[in-house]
Amino acid sequence: MHRNGTTLLTCAVLVSLVLVSAIPSLAAKRDKRVKVSVTCKGGSNPPTTKVKPETVEVDQDQNVEWKLHINNSNRNDLAIMPKTEGQWPFEATKHVGTNGRVKTVRMKAGAEGTYEYKILYQCDETAFVIDPRVKVGGGE
Repeated sequence: MHRNGTTLLTCAVLVSLVLVSAIPSLAAKRDKRVKVSVTCKGGSNPPTTKVKPETVEVDQDQNVEWKLHINNSNRNDLAIMPKTEGQWPFEATKHVGTNGRVKTVRMKAGAEGTYEYKILYQCDETAFVIDPRVKVGGGE
């Protein structure tokens, strides 16, 4: 009985060590988050905007999630797309959200470098664009 208990305890310790050692690798692939802050000023007046980070750095096969924080507008629509067609590291070329959140799904195999993209949003009925970047891996 004592021997089986020791074996069971040894197995439980080994399983725990395997699970704990796997956690850092899972954390390394968490989605990167981008905060888009907008304050609308009414009419066709340009809003105040801030994108943090301006250049989001990701690893191959990592996703990006954008969250819109908008003031003085009844709209919460958000669209993300490449600034230049065909120059985008993700398989989908347009990501749209109506709840202020947009998330990429899958990165293209071998994607590397810096990609410019557009963030489209509305202050009531007037549309505006912000032009930040996504950097994949160590490429330029």
